[in-house]
Amino acid sequence: MCVLIYAEKRKVNENEFKNCFKDNSDGFGMAWRSNNKVYFKKGLMEVEEAWKFYNESVVDNGHILHFRKKSTGTISDKLTHPFIISKESPLLLDGEIVEDKTTKGLLFQNGTLTDWEDYKMTYLISSGEEVTDELSDTRMMAIIIAKTGRHILNHLPGKFIVYNKECTYIFGDYEEVDGVWFSNSSYKDRVVSIAKSTVLASFDDGYDEYLLPAVKNHVNKEKTEKCPWDSIANYTL
Repeated sequence: MCVLIYAEKRKVNENEFKNCFKDNSDGFGMAWRSNNKVYFKKGLMEVEEAWKFYNESVVDNGHILHFRKKSTGTISDKLTHPFIISKESPLLLDGEIVEDKTTKGLLFQNGTLTDWEDYKMTYLISSGEEVTDELSDTRMMAIIIAKTGRHILNHLPGKFIVYNKECTYIFGDYEEVDGVWFSNSSYKDRVVSIAKSTVLASFDDGYDEYLLPAVKNHVNKEKTEKCPWDSIANYTL
């Protein structure tokens, strides 16, 4: 599924960062602005390496983070986000984006375009240009957007961010937490609810069977009574 983050007013804290990586551990990437330029770094595949880079980075508010969970393509540093919006969308792992008529910023995505290979075929037919190297749905869309413009994203499922030196274009619904916008709840601590269940002793034809109601769906109530032993009756699942 991935998680996509727009850190508008603060940096993501360590707990949020590592929660996101835990659920989306197929690689981290980010982008930021500095001196009226856009920079990116991606292909960080281990949580401590990724956190160290982010934590030590001096970045202004308004930067983007992405944690990948593979849905199309392979698990590869090159297929982590972002992707350069250009005709070739080269698979660079870091650098500065020089925007011109052919390069229009960076693309991030949360979600899956299940029919992305149909888009690939349509692009091939219309342009006569084959897309080479490792490919995923997001990289394919980065190549298409370079030709059509970002507005095509309004007609696609999923959540996207187009990021350039002038603006951050956000597509989809996000959760805002103290000035940071998350595309889903991966940043949250997991709360495990442990329910208590009384152990029952069932007396059927003289045979004692100890049953957990959460495991066995049906108990003959007429032949079942609460187990008299507190140590068992207070058993916690």
